[in-house]
Amino acid sequence: MLNAQTLAAVSTALGVGACIWLLAVNGLFKRLTIEKKKFGPYLLFYKNHVGPYKEVGPIFHDICKMAMQHGVSHNRKCGIYFDNPETTPGQECRSSIAVIAKEGKSIGTAAGLKEARTEMEGHPLATEHGLQVGYFPESLCHSLEFPFHGMLSILLGIMRCYPRLKQSLKSLEPCKVMGSLEVYDTNSHMMFITFPVDARDDMLPFDAKSKTH
Repeated sequence: MLNAQTLAAVSTALGVGACIWLLAVNGLFKRLTIEKKKFGPYLLFYKNHVGPYKEVGPIFHDICKMAMQHGVSHNRKCGIYFDNPETTPGQECRSSIAVIAKEGKSIGTAAGLKEARTEMEGHPLATEHGLQVGYFPESLCHSLEFPFHGMLSILLGIMRCYPRLKQSLKSLEPCKVMGSLEVYDTNSHMMFITFPVDARDDMLPFDAKSKTH
C-alpha cells in the first residue's frame, strides 16, 4: 500500500506530466520553420476594431455566431493586425476581424470576384448585421504554422512566432509590410501567423476615427 508521501509524489509527477503534455499539444515545443508561401484570395465578412488586440476575442465570437445563424461557414477565420503593439499604444491599435466566406479559384477571376462580392454585399450579414465585405488578394507571405486549439495555443503562437517572423522581415522595406495576417483553421486545428509582403488595394490600414466597429 502506498504511503501518503509516495501518493503525493505520484500526484505531483502526474500533474507536471499533464502540464507538459498540454503545453506540447499547444505548440510550446513545436519546431518553427519559416515558409514563403501564398495566402488568399479571400472574400471576408469583417468588422474593424480599434483597441488592444487582446480585446478581439469577443468580436470573433460574435461574428462566428452571426455566420452560423445565417449558414455561412466560420471554420476559417482571420485577423489582420495593422499596428505594431510594441510601438503603438493599445488604444490606437487597428485590426480587422473576419470570417473567410469564399476563397480560392472561384474568386480568382475578375468576373468571379465581382459576382461573389455582389452576392455577399446583399447577404443579411452585411445588410442586417452591418458586417463589411472585404477582398484580400493572393499575397506572398512570410509564414509560420502553429497548432490551434484555443487561447493557450494563440498566446504561445504569438509569443514564439512573431519574434522569428520579424527577424525574417528585417531585409524588407517597412512600407511593403502592411500588418500581419493570422488565419485560424478549425478543421485542421492549425493557425498561420503571416506577414504579407505583396502590395494590395483592399483590406488596408483604416482611419481609426471613422471606421471603428
